[in-house]
Amino acid sequence: MIVDKSKYIESVFKKSFLSDEVFLPTMIFKENLDYKLYTKHTLHDIPNELQGNLRYINWWESSLTDGSPYVWQDGDEEQLAYAADLGHLFARKFDLKKSPALKNFILEKCQK
Repeated sequence: MIVDKSKYIESVFKKSFLSDEVFLPTMIFKENLDYKLYTKHTLHDIPNELQGNLRYINWWESSLTDGSPYVWQDGDEEQLAYAADLGHLFARKFDLKKSPALKNFILEKCQK
């Protein structure tokens, strides 16, 4: 649904500051999809932590030096499939230029 609005997204956010951080939440609200992206139930991948926004971010293996989240890579497909099975709709952080197998995995999951 949001992908179908790519021309609108480009026209509105093309020259905005931090557009990658703003466009998706804006479009979710505009399209009345927020009720589909939130759960009040713990998803059990991080005990006792509410995963309400359904993002899957690996902070437990993050770099201790810079505080950034773990970068998913080739070989992490099973863990990401597990997260999707739990109900997560988004994941972060990827470098798909370095992980072609993971890129293919994500494309296959998105086409289903």
